[in-house]
This record gives sequence, structure tokens and C-alpha cells, in this order.
Amino acid sequence: MNKKDALIFLVEDEPTLQYVFRRQLDRLGYKVAGVSGDGRSAVENVLQNQYHVVFMDVRLPGMDGLTATRRIREVEAQKGVRTSILGLTAFADQKPCLDAGMDDFLQKPVLLEEMDAILTKWLDLPQVESVPLEKISLGHFVETGDRLKNIQQKLAALRKQAGLSKEG
Repeated sequence: MNKKDALIFLVEDEPTLQYVFRRQLDRLGYKVAGVSGDGRSAVENVLQNQYHVVFMDVRLPGMDGLTATRRIREVEAQKGVRTSILGLTAFADQKPCLDAGMDDFLQKPVLLEEMDAILTKWLDLPQVESVPLEKISLGHFVETGDRLKNIQQKLAALRKQAGLSKEG
């Protein structure tokens, strides 16, 4: 399987976080196949479709993500299937997520690298091979640093023009 073929379902009640997660997944080359804002509709949706991965927020209105995961697992056990469910929580305690039947979890705020690593793991995607440090040219970093400085200067000028600068 490759990234663009992965069917990912997002369960998150906060519209802003839905947007952030969708943008992160898009930047990583994935497409979100569906979104739900509550546990009840998430259970229905997951059981009616064949997603490869479900990102499940723990705190949801109505039915929370832990209860929703338990319900999904009950039905999946009867059908003999299993969807990878990855918890999303603001807390570092993974035990409730794993006890409910989630396969793994990410702590909010989720970094792009963390999201990429967990999807690579659960979608069984090939990992990108890292380059040994001694083979990396220092010139690349100098050039990148100069470009970054240039971009920061342009951004500061644009902010000033737009009246967003703290200076004026």
C-alpha cells in the first residue's frame, strides 16, 4: 500500500483541530476519507466502511472515544476483522487508550514527524532510510540557513505592510 491509497478516518469534535489534522495528513501525502465529530457517528461510520486507520479523539461529546473504541472492537470481534485505531489525547497516559482497545496513541499537539511515524508503523509502509551524518554536506545547511534568513526578512516586511508587525 502507498500513502495516497490509505483510507484514514478522523474522529475529532473540534473544527480547528479537524482542520489541523487534515492539513498535517495532506502534507504527509495522505487523504482523509471521512471525519466525524462524535463517538456515536464514529462507531456507525467505522463499522460501515473499511478504513485502514482511525484517529480517535478520547474526549468527544455524547459517547467518548474510549467507549466508541470498545463498541467497535466488540463488533469487529464477531466479524473477525480489526481496524487500526489510534487515540488522540491531550494527556500522556496511554493506559486508558490501550485498555479500551486502541492500538496506539498520539499526544496532542501532534507533531508532523510523530504522525508520519505512527502511520508508517500501522499502515506497514516502507520506512525512509536515513543518511549517515558524515555523508551530509555542510554547504547544504549554510545555504538553507541563508534561505531561511531571507524568508524571515521577507515575512517581517509583509507583516509590516499588512499592519501585523509589533513595531508599528
